[in-house]
Amino acid sequence: MKPIDRNRICVEITESTLLRLLGSGKVCAVDFHPADGRSKKTLRRLCLKSCARQTLAGSRERSICGSR
Repeated sequence: MKPIDRNRICVEITESTLLRLLGSGKVCAVDFHPADGRSKKTLRRLCLKSCARQTLAGSRERSICGSR
């Protein structure tokens, strides 16, 4: 089991930057803990959008929508 990292920070990030990071596979939706309902909905939408782009592109890389 992975140890809990208690050293967390709160940051704001633009949707376009988050979409780019999700699309690159550098981060995954499970890496985030949305602070509110609106952020959670946005994260879900961006993850789906990123997955759709990956599917349309025919990428054979590891799925970025699944867990690590």
